[in-house]
Amino acid sequence: MRLLFLGAPDVGDPMMEKQEMLAALDLGYVELYREMLRRGGPGICVDKDGMMLVAGVNLTVRAAMRTDPTLPAREFLGRIETFFLERKMDHHIVTRAPHDSDIDDLLRDAGFEPDYIESVMSLQRKPEAAHPPAHGSVKEVRDARGAKDFATAVCAAFGEPGIADAVITGPRSVIAPHIRAFVGYLNGEPVATALTMLHAGAAGVFWVGTVDAARHQGFGSALVRTAACAGFDMGARFVWLGSTRLGIPVYHEVGFTELGVDYLEYRFPESHHA
Repeated sequence: MRLLFLGAPDVGDPMMEKQEMLAALDLGYVELYREMLRRGGPGICVDKDGMMLVAGVNLTVRAAMRTDPTLPAREFLGRIETFFLERKMDHHIVTRAPHDSDIDDLLRDAGFEPDYIESVMSLQRKPEAAHPPAHGSVKEVRDARGAKDFATAVCAAFGEPGIADAVITGPRSVIAPHIRAFVGYLNGEPVATALTMLHAGAAGVFWVGTVDAARHQGFGSALVRTAACAGFDMGARFVWLGSTRLGIPVYHEVGFTELGVDYLEYRFPESHHA
């Protein structure tokens, strides 16, 4: 797979350091989809010819991304249509602004707008340890009970009950040498989550969510701090995550800064290919 952002090294060049970070997180984002298939429900991943196509049993794990910037946008979109039409599946197309602007332009010309936008943020030093909210605690997932609590909280926080059956199916989904998952508890009930995964020298933080009843109590900050610390403890050179606009101020307090790249997700219903 070609590194989308990576060019020729220039030791000591701050811009080159940023390009290396972007290349690492690009690899990490793609790896997340592979891991969801490996450790969750059944599916297929095709990663060749400048693009990645993932078809899992849940919409969360049905996506397409361009991995070679020289692949023409129209060819990329045509291959996606063929792949998912054969499988009669709804799916997402993931682009990276501004680097996939040719794809974004074609999608918008066809009347599509992103359903979800995340700004990429990075952290280059280990943050201060988290302080659990009042009446709350943060625990690492270490067994089947913890994995079940993680799945329960993710489903509630993201409003996606199918995630438990298709993505987070048990301990194997969230426990591994390069993966550490955490659950926030309020009065003994699982209410918040975060997971960090080490890949290509960087740790990505995913599944950051809090159920509605526990919002604005500090769980988001506590879980992200805990996950970020775990990433550095596993040997990451930096930690990164994708944030909505609402989450950016929270992550600023932890020490994250924007990298000037956004991930955009466009949802395509199965009927679009009919």
